[in-house]
Amino acid sequence: TDEQMDAALEKIKTRLVSQGINDSDTYVDYKSDRIIVRFPWQAGETDFDPEQAVKELGETAELTFRYGTETTTNEDGETVPAGEIVLTGDDVKSAGTGATQDDTTKEATWMVTLDLNDSGTEKFYNATSALYQDNGQISIWMDNTMISAPSVNAVISDGKATISGNFTYESAKELADKINAGRMPGTSNGKNTDFFFMTQENPEEAVKLIVELVHRKLPGYYRTPASQIQVLTPMQRGVVGATNLNMALQEALNPQGEGLRRSGFVYRPNDKVMQIKNNYDKEVFNGDIGIIESVDMQDRTLLVNFDGRSIKYDATELDELVHAYATTIHKAQGSEYPIVVMPMLMNHYVMLQRNLIYTGITRAKKILVMVGTKKALSYAVRNVTVTKRNTLLKERLAGQIQATGVQMVAEERTPYGVNKEK
Repeated sequence: TDEQMDAALEKIKTRLVSQGINDSDTYVDYKSDRIIVRFPWQAGETDFDPEQAVKELGETAELTFRYGTETTTNEDGETVPAGEIVLTGDDVKSAGTGATQDDTTKEATWMVTLDLNDSGTEKFYNATSALYQDNGQISIWMDNTMISAPSVNAVISDGKATISGNFTYESAKELADKINAGRMPGTSNGKNTDFFFMTQENPEEAVKLIVELVHRKLPGYYRTPASQIQVLTPMQRGVVGATNLNMALQEALNPQGEGLRRSGFVYRPNDKVMQIKNNYDKEVFNGDIGIIESVDMQDRTLLVNFDGRSIKYDATELDELVHAYATTIHKAQGSEYPIVVMPMLMNHYVMLQRNLIYTGITRAKKILVMVGTKKALSYAVRNVTVTKRNTLLKERLAGQIQATGVQMVAEERTPYGVNKEK
């Protein structure tokens, strides 16, 4: 959203200033969902790594609210906050702007509004109760940069606070955007939300909950057949991996009937399956999802309906099909589903990266349900991995590939549009 892009922009601006870069040019390209960042290299710098710069600028901000404004120096000689943490970004539901009107001058007085979740409400009540009598301060930090230090002039017990001062609308919005840049996605499960988070730490219990959601709860509440509900998971293996989830979901959704067996799996009529290899003879391609229409046990063949086309498979060709009640997020790239259910546990920590989770989230057209722990979600949101890809795309586009071949090169990826001109 535009709000999220504005929040990300303020985070990047703060990080640039904290690195002593004051002559940068940063702006949002809303049409392309990009943030453009331009800044000069330092004179004489020869080892500048643009990919590392993008990674550092793009990492989720660490937002903290702390007692007082004291600082200290860490072992690297950096100035860092010293006060005890009151709140983190996980405790903030949202930040925004508000205004009151002076009865005499009729001028608007702008402020920043904070809405805290249940844990944040309790923590903030305790902190403001302790600081109110002495008019103490709660400082707000993005990474190691203090962005505000308001005084406590009331005990806040309802989780709704305001930060007042000599704000214009622009300066109030700027501070709100910075706070939003460090907050977690909302997981309050409101009545009218399209995103639900169901906490379950035990992998086996998470599988049972996912099956219950797909089999009964979601089809019943949203009047959507289970065939239109897709489970997306970071990995193929493991208790909450695609293979095990498919077996559990098949047992719940389609347990009866004869079927062809292959590699320990049973393919029955009405099973949801995915093609995993390009088959140009059948005109069915990697990632295509279909429903098994019928199984001929005598001929050992089956028919799969792919968008109205019935494709015949011999039993020896079943290694091209896998059950698709659950798939990996990677396999779902380019597809959309009315409802997506996504396990989010630390079992998959090696795959918990922001770009992968973003892909999974954006596959949902209407409703997204996550099952797991907020720790795993937070880990994924903060894990930004920028890698190099070996490719010949540039040479192919330029028509420079010779018959003798061209050595593979590493193309630099700069997703935030960092300008690398000196």
